[in-house]
Amino acid sequence: MYSLQVVLLFSFVVVSTFLTIEGQTANCTSGTCPNPPRACFKCCDGKQCGSDGCGGVCGTCGSNQFCNADGRCQALCKASCLNKECGDDGAGGYCGICPAGLVCSANRCKSPCVPSCLGKNCGSDGCGGVCGFCPHSVSCSAAGRCSSAAPAEKKCKSVRVNFELADIVAN
Repeated sequence: MYSLQVVLLFSFVVVSTFLTIEGQTANCTSGTCPNPPRACFKCCDGKQCGSDGCGGVCGTCGSNQFCNADGRCQALCKASCLNKECGDDGAGGYCGICPAGLVCSANRCKSPCVPSCLGKNCGSDGCGGVCGFCPHSVSCSAAGRCSSAAPAEKKCKSVRVNFELADIVAN
């Protein structure tokens, strides 16, 4: 906010002028004024913390927080590698890198596994996954093929009866 205050003495003779910008006053005497302070407009719209653009701050964050580039308070992440050999530490770092020939899987260094479902339509893929599932009431064989158990054959004894006319004697 700018305001100009002029003190007049004896009809229309300027003796002293005061220039006020943003609460700072400069005394202008004998018609010369020092360079006025640079106008600064504070900007904290949408900010919780950080610089206001004029040498002040918009706010501060709590003890377990930091001020991000957008002027918002954000929780500090704590790195944790408990029970982890490799992978993300939860705070933007790593818990470790696996030696050559191994891969990180579920935070453990393991041999790379190539699933194998060739010739299979069910059962294990050899890497902890499955090649497929069999329909209800159909089982998966050890070879990884769906097969229904053939119903057990009923074994009936056949009885052969031979009657010849000559064998029947009337009494």
